[in-house]
Order: sequence, then structure tokens, then C-alpha cells
Amino acid sequence: MPTPPAFEIRCNPKLIQEFRHAAKKAFPKEIYGVFLGVFDEPDVVEVVEMLLCPKEETVRATQWVVMPSESWLYKVESAAQVDDLVVVGDIHSHCSTKENGFYCETAPSEGDWSSVPHYQGLFKGNYTFMAIMALNKGETKIRTKVNFWPLLPPVKVIWSENE
Repeated sequence: MPTPPAFEIRCNPKLIQEFRHAAKKAFPKEIYGVFLGVFDEPDVVEVVEMLLCPKEETVRATQWVVMPSESWLYKVESAAQVDDLVVVGDIHSHCSTKENGFYCETAPSEGDWSSVPHYQGLFKGNYTFMAIMALNKGETKIRTKVNFWPLLPPVKVIWSENE
């Protein structure tokens, strides 16, 4: 069986820094964001923008779960279309309040995987990856780590400096 082609995501690292800053402020509650972008080629996604779900549009936010409102997700889809963009993926945080350098996982939970068909249907099949940022409260600061998870063939993240 042939290996599927690699799927590239081009993302400005400033967007991840923006998410990291917001996630640290919300810690220990999880937060959620959506990536808007374009398909430059069939196997290349260019992330153009990230929208963070506002606190007032979050149905549920705990240390273990974050749930954006359906109405906000529909607004995001409409806003993307205005700018000729599509929702290409999302990002959320996983938080750990344990001390002594224990990292919580950047891997999707069972609940994360079970939500994929819903988001793929909502975003008309353009939803191609999820990213997870783990936040861990260490002895002196909150440490973070991010990982991208493909929902299609293997993904290669290319950090690009967008204008």
C-alpha cells in the first residue's frame, strides 16, 4: 500500500505565541481557538489567522474540557467566508496543575477524537488538523508545548513568517 503524501501546514509562530499568552492567562482552564486559512495546493494549508473563542462564547471551560458555543462556531464560519478563507483547524489547551515539571499530554484525548466528525461536518470538510498546547505549572512558571495532529495524511508543520 502506498504511503499517503505528507500534508503541510504553514503557520506563523506568532499565532502560537498569541495562543500561549491567552492560555497562560486562562490557566488552569482550557481555551479554544480556530485557524482560518487557504489551501495553496491540495496538500498545503496556509494558516492566515487565528480566532480565540471569547470567554462569553464558551459554554464550558474547566481544567479538562473546553466547549465553544455552536453560535460562535457558526459566526467563525461566516466570517471566514467573507475573507475567502476556510476553517482549516483548531487549537485548544490541556492543563496540568501538578508541580515538579510534569507535562500533561499534547496528544488528543478520546473526547478530542470523538469531536472530529462534528467539526468536519460543521466546517464542510476543510477541518484538517487539530493542535494541542499542553500547559504545566512548574515550580516557578507555566511551561508549554504544542503539537499538531493531522486528520488527513501525515502533517508537516512549516513555521512561516506571514505578512
